[in-house]
Amino acid sequence: MNETLSHELNTSIVRINILEWMEFVPHKTVYLACETADVIVNFLREKELQVTLAKDKTEDAAECYDYVIWIEDPLYPGKSINDTEIAEAKALLNPGGVLILAVSNRLGMKYLNGGISAEGQQPYDGIASQTQVTKHELDKYLKENGFAFVKYYYPVPDHVFATQIFSDDFLPGLGDLREIHPDIGMVGL
Repeated sequence: MNETLSHELNTSIVRINILEWMEFVPHKTVYLACETADVIVNFLREKELQVTLAKDKTEDAAECYDYVIWIEDPLYPGKSINDTEIAEAKALLNPGGVLILAVSNRLGMKYLNGGISAEGQQPYDGIASQTQVTKHELDKYLKENGFAFVKYYYPVPDHVFATQIFSDDFLPGLGDLREIHPDIGMVGL
């Protein structure tokens, strides 16, 4: 395991950018699936949320949550989201609960611009070797599991160290992406 990257993932304040802009209702419950999440856990607790980490949940606990947050971790390559995990996440949600996924997009801007792959710190070498899902695949998994309302956001350069977040309703303007390095946050680690 890359100890420098592990430390950065657990402590970098940039990690909270993926969630900071969202409106959370205080005192609600959160199930967080992310191996390197210290700074994210602290952020969620500052929002007065009750956080349960996936690694701390016991098998026999039948609790459901208001938010299920699944953040793909670059230290654990090959653990990308799939339809089985989406079904499991849905089973953890209270009625009206919110599923938040932060995952790599195999066809995302970071990788198509030569960014480092989370699968082994190697430059992107084509879509066939990647375990990450595409937006199309993710959309299929969500619909198959009954998620009728889906909204996509696009963190730049990626979900790990996002510096900007766009959506279909808020696309980048002219020049917004010029200074973005595909491996910001990962350079030198």
